[in-house]
Amino acid sequence: MKRSFLILFLFFFQIISAQNQLKIDSLQIKLDNSSEDTVKIKLLLALSDSYYRVDLVKSLLQAKNALELSEDIKNDLFVVRSRMKIGSSLIFMGNYDEALSNFLSSLTIAKKNKYRSEELIALTYIGIIQDRIGQFDEALRYYFEALNLYNNSIETGQTLKDVKNIQSLYNNIGNIYLSKNNLSTAEEYYLKGLALSEKSNDDLNIGTICNNMGKLEMQRNNNAKALEFLCKSLEAREKINDKSGIAKSYYHLSSYYQNINQFDKALSFAQDALKLSQEVKEPLSSQISAMFLYQITKYMTKIYKYLYHLERKRLKVPKQYKSVHI
Repeated sequence: MKRSFLILFLFFFQIISAQNQLKIDSLQIKLDNSSEDTVKIKLLLALSDSYYRVDLVKSLLQAKNALELSEDIKNDLFVVRSRMKIGSSLIFMGNYDEALSNFLSSLTIAKKNKYRSEELIALTYIGIIQDRIGQFDEALRYYFEALNLYNNSIETGQTLKDVKNIQSLYNNIGNIYLSKNNLSTAEEYYLKGLALSEKSNDDLNIGTICNNMGKLEMQRNNNAKALEFLCKSLEAREKINDKSGIAKSYYHLSSYYQNINQFDKALSFAQDALKLSQEVKEPLSSQISAMFLYQITKYMTKIYKYLYHLERKRLKVPKQYKSVHI
């Protein structure tokens, strides 16, 4: 049964990968045959999006090409969007200083031109960077400024149509409260985001939020609930071939199995996480996966050595063999 499921999953995974490659090929053909600048920029940004979850280096390159062309034609809106694409790729690469520079530039131009949707997105990503560097109060300030902008747009009847995933903002606020160990408030915001994600069949955010709920339940030592959320996260990410997210699910599952002392499973997930992180060229995820691998193998080596010496003692190994090392 397990073998049949694995074969079915691999077949489905290959179909999703092939569909994404077809989309990339189609966009590239359109780009090669386009002569109008704004059309080229839109296609470059679409290519950046398509590469985002499978190859960050290529995603970053397309966004930089879009920025160069946007600046050439002095189109502020596309400059903002291009810089935000660049910044989001740099975050996943762990280059927070350069990412912050791009988002601050985007925010300044967006506010000047009253690009409200782009302003909200820039505020959100600046909050993400502040979160990553441990400036939690600053992160909350940017997140709530973004949330207030969104709520004000609804109250004034000027809904930000381009902002389709406010659920991710709820998730980000939940992350800060999780970092502050305020688990009940974190859960409140996570569940708000999850409800919106499930209502819109948003597998990308379902994957992210369920992963974070899994981490939260691990902190509560609620292992059964943690595993349920972590598996739900992985399932959502597999549906959309989110390789970047799948790698993150793998190393969080590795952490889970370490916590319950199932080191063979922990090792397997850590190995898969490292392999996939390297495939999508995400240095930060690769570093985290490698760290888990080191921790697990170090602990397992200690256990094996301990059991080995216990067995030698039980068998009363002759003195001349006791200098043998493993």
